[in-house]
Amino acid sequence: MSTPAGYRDLSFGSFSEVSAELDRIEASQREGTLAACGQWTPAQNLQHLAKTMRFSLDGFPFKVSAPLALMGRVMRPLILRMRFKPGQVKIPASASAMLPDEGVGFDEAMTELRGQLSRVERGERMDKPSALLGNIGHDKWAKFHLTHLGHHLGMLQPG
Repeated sequence: MSTPAGYRDLSFGSFSEVSAELDRIEASQREGTLAACGQWTPAQNLQHLAKTMRFSLDGFPFKVSAPLALMGRVMRPLILRMRFKPGQVKIPASASAMLPDEGVGFDEAMTELRGQLSRVERGERMDKPSALLGNIGHDKWAKFHLTHLGHHLGMLQPG
């Protein structure tokens, strides 16, 4: 599977670094120079990230099948270490709540994502079990989200 043209390989060490990148992306959107590679619009990437963070804070509104959950728990150490290639992960129908809304607007999605980041920065704990990985705790959630944010924000190309 090849990496889409324009994909940026981003790595974040903190949520404040993510906020700075969101500022760049938002400025580019205002200037009309923001583009995206991959299947989703910039807004859809942002909303997917917001939903995933919200589920780690509030709980997942769905369960995955028992075989998929077992596989996720067995492979948890590998999954938490990996950086996936664009398009490598397919969200199963049972987890469709993680998919972005078809017509989500940029401002709405950015507000959602900044809201979830703000909750974490204010000290809320990401301690709800993952539907796929089970209980991973706040620190592993933080590491997962920083990697996930790097992946999806890498799909956005500020002008």
